[in-house]
Amino acid sequence: MSTTCGPRFGLVLCSQFPRGDDPNARFAEQIEQVRFARDNGFDSTWVTQHYLAAPFQYLHPLAVLSRVIPESGDMRIGTAITLMALGNPVDLAEELATIDIMSGGRLVVGAGLGYRDVEFDAFGVPRDERLRRFLDNLSVVRRLWTDEEVSFENAAVKLDRVRPALRPVQEPHPPIWLAGHTDARCAAPPAWGCRGSRPPPTSTRTIWPARCGSSVRRAPSTGAPTPR
Repeated sequence: MSTTCGPRFGLVLCSQFPRGDDPNARFAEQIEQVRFARDNGFDSTWVTQHYLAAPFQYLHPLAVLSRVIPESGDMRIGTAITLMALGNPVDLAEELATIDIMSGGRLVVGAGLGYRDVEFDAFGVPRDERLRRFLDNLSVVRRLWTDEEVSFENAAVKLDRVRPALRPVQEPHPPIWLAGHTDARCAAPPAWGCRGSRPPPTSTRTIWPARCGSSVRRAPSTGAPTPR
C-alpha cells in the first residue's frame, strides 16, 4: 500500500459478464488481473455493484472482495460503489467490517446513491426517498462502527439502544468516499469523515472503456450498461 505522494493507480474489476458466458472462466481472468496489478505497483483494487443487471451476470462485490483479499498483497481494496440506499445498515456495517478485518484493515468504502429504478423497486425504496435512505444508512453504518450505543428509527430500520460489538480494524472506521457526477453530490459535511470522488468531465462512453476494457452504452429502459 503506497504511502508516497503523487499519482496512484487502481484496478476496477467490472464483474459483469454476458448471459451465456462462462462466469468461472471470466472470474479466473479477473483474479489474474489482480495478481498483475499487485506485482506491478498498483495501489488498489475496486469492485462494482448492480442488482438485476440483465442481460449481464453481475457478481456480488463483497463476495468478490473476499476472494480478492489473499491475491491483493498490500493493495487497498474498495467498493466502487456500495449502493448505500438499498441495504439494511446493520447488514452493511457488519459485512463491510468483516471485509476490513479479513483484509487486515485495507478496505475503502465507496458509497453512492444509485440510479436504476429496477433496483430501488426491488429493495422497496421509493425513488423520492432514496436520498434520505442513503443519508440515514450512511450515518447509521458509521455509528455502528464508532458508537458504544446506537438508537435509530425510520420506516425501514429500528434500533433501540443496541451495543455494537463488531468493529472494523481501521479507526475510527475505513475511509468513506462518496461517488457522484456533480460537485453538490460529492460535497459532504466534514464531520462525516468522507471524501468526494467525481470522474473527470467526460462522457460515460469515454469513462467505461478506461475502467472495463470495453465500450458500453446505457440502456434507456433500465440504466444498465449494455455491450456496444
